[in-house]
Amino acid sequence: MTRGIMATNVNAMGVATKTGHSSRRARAEADDQITFRGAAVLPELAARTNHGGSHGLTAKRDIARYYRLLRRALCAVSLAEHEAQLVVEAVRQLADMDVPYSVIWALVVGEDGDTRRAALSKKLRGMTEAQKLAIVDAAERAILLGSDVAALKKVGLIPK
Repeated sequence: MTRGIMATNVNAMGVATKTGHSSRRARAEADDQITFRGAAVLPELAARTNHGGSHGLTAKRDIARYYRLLRRALCAVSLAEHEAQLVVEAVRQLADMDVPYSVIWALVVGEDGDTRRAALSKKLRGMTEAQKLAIVDAAERAILLGSDVAALKKVGLIPK
């Protein structure tokens, strides 16, 4: 028997299970599961889970909260089309890198002297952390949709 990699999975119902990925069933169910590998998130989940409770249900609840926060934060943001395009381009350039989102803002702001970037920089300085994260999240979603004007509108980066 081939040994599989053990991981904590959270299925669509929010139930956490330990599975070995060597079985066909585990691979088939993988599309409906969220897998947390590398223990970084597990202590965070444990700190938020009732004793004896499900890490999966906690993750499901917390992800729903996070997405709701992003939606609300993005509603309070007003970007012009060219500003949204600057953000999308910066996010695209850094998509394969695990960098803090502050690096994205440094790339967006660019060099001094560009008045359009300066106006965006001023907007960014006045935003909350949640709004900045919401913009990055929306930019990532816009990229998945093709990053044209319709995509920017659909994800809420610019008004419809």
